[in-house]
Amino acid sequence: MIRLTNILYLANFARSADVAVPVLRTLHRGYGAKVHVLHVILSEPGATVDETEVQHQAERLSSLLNDIHHEVLLERAEYLWQVVEPVIQDRKINLLVLGRRDGRRSDETSLASSVGEVYERSLTPVLTLGSGSTAGFDAQWNLRRILLATDFTPDATNALAYALELSKTYGAKLILLHVVSQPEPGTQCGSSNMSVAEVMHYLYESIPRDIDLPERPRVITEFGDPADEIVRAATARGADLVVMGTRGAQDAIRRGRKTALRVTLRSPVPVLTVRRQSAAQSGPGSYLH
Repeated sequence: MIRLTNILYLANFARSADVAVPVLRTLHRGYGAKVHVLHVILSEPGATVDETEVQHQAERLSSLLNDIHHEVLLERAEYLWQVVEPVIQDRKINLLVLGRRDGRRSDETSLASSVGEVYERSLTPVLTLGSGSTAGFDAQWNLRRILLATDFTPDATNALAYALELSKTYGAKLILLHVVSQPEPGTQCGSSNMSVAEVMHYLYESIPRDIDLPERPRVITEFGDPADEIVRAATARGADLVVMGTRGAQDAIRRGRKTALRVTLRSPVPVLTVRRQSAAQSGPGSYLH
């Protein structure tokens, strides 16, 4: 069973921190989770901080969450992880909610530099909200369709567990997607030798027979670049959430081409990335600026 009892929202009051409010309300409604809002004032050379404005933004966000069990934490630190680590451990956080900057610098390199610590270290699932991924939300996030992108690796196992749990909780339709792509030089693609029929069968067989879902999941197979096809499918299928497994960002930072990182950057809807160990442990996080 997946439990979401304590959610950490890493808020940046220098930007629009209330973008996550509809998402936090929905998660609270489904799981009764307590929301911990954390804003860290970093000690940067030459930087000035308007303490009055920070306090004002904290009070404003708190008022927007007045119907939710929550707390707002304002901390100072030389670097972000210095504060985030003990908060995750002390509050027993089991979901990180992050927002990233708008698309003015939307390239893989800028995203990798800002989310690298999260993807590399976090064993806690990370729900990333892009600049436009919450546009049109009202008081709550209507979770009606969930797109699970799977590559059949062990890293996708926990991602499936989260997708199934969210589908059950919110009565959301589940769509399973596998993208068949050419393997990179020196690597092997898990489905490269499988026929489309075999892929479809594998997708259906990955769903436990005794699980009670609102309707039978739909499975689809696409061909091409995984990140491109996942984003395209999320748009075409009207998904409200993309769920993916991820290994961490070491390779992504070096190459700027990791699928989860690219999908997070470009997705029109929130993206939940889940590490293989997520069901048992929680770990570090960082801002998505």
